Amino acid sequence: MKAMAKITLFFVALALLFSVPTRAEKPGAVANVFNEISEHVLAADWAKFAEHLDSNVELQLPDLEKNCPAAEAIALVKAFFEQHNPTAHSNIHVGSRGSKHYCIGHLTTSSGKRFRTTIFLHAHKSGYAVQQLRIEEKN
Repeated sequence: MKAMAKITLFFVALALLFSVPTRAEKPGAVANVFNEISEHVLAADWAKFAEHLDSNVELQLPDLEKNCPAAEAIALVKAFFEQHNPTAHSNIHVGSRGSKHYCIGHLTTSSGKRFRTTIFLHAHKSGYAVQQLRIEEKN
């Protein structure tokens, strides 16, 4: 009987150990990641932006739709923002669908053009990683 109690206690302790929230699971962590990405883009800090990308990214820009490695995605996004200098970005809606998290935002450029942005994140070993990025011109 004593052995059964020790085994039960062991499994309860093990369950508690693995139920402690990680950095990625803490409340507000997802919104913070979206805010950080927005700040990195506005500051043209591509090294920091790259830290948020998964190894492959689905990228959709006004004239391009491509699944590409992170390094290529960074180059394409950087080129896009060199043509459309961002002046403001606001996150309009943050939500989740299953294990994926998304953010819909509005981007304004120095030329006055406006774009709708959508970013999809998924849980990654060190937090969250951008799996998909869409930038669509608003009419």
